[in-house]
Amino acid sequence: MQVYLLLASAVCLGLAIMGLLFPQANAQLLLHVTLPDTALGEWRARSGGVLLVPACFCCYAALTARGQVSAVLMLVLVSGGLLCARLLSLLLDGWPSAWGAGLTILEAGILLLGLRLLLRWPLH
Repeated sequence: MQVYLLLASAVCLGLAIMGLLFPQANAQLLLHVTLPDTALGEWRARSGGVLLVPACFCCYAALTARGQVSAVLMLVLVSGGLLCARLLSLLLDGWPSAWGAGLTILEAGILLLGLRLLLRWPLH
């Protein structure tokens, strides 16, 4: 479980840093648009700041052995929500870009592995 949480933390932290420090490049990669300066703060918050929460919580849970089940459950819920939205978009909007397809596969992997870990966790 610790390895799963540390890997998920690293992925979230990497994406958060990209969103916080390079919002214009991040928007270009994900949306294929150049954002106006007035939108950079919002984009930093949504694509970078939001991802700091799972990154920090998963790292904390992995390193302290506290809240590991809660951290995995949070990852399952977040990745499940993202995956549902991406699958809906696939149906309504068509096939995503290579980056979008990669994120879909990553989120599906996080979801499935997290569910497997939760199902194997002993109930007390």
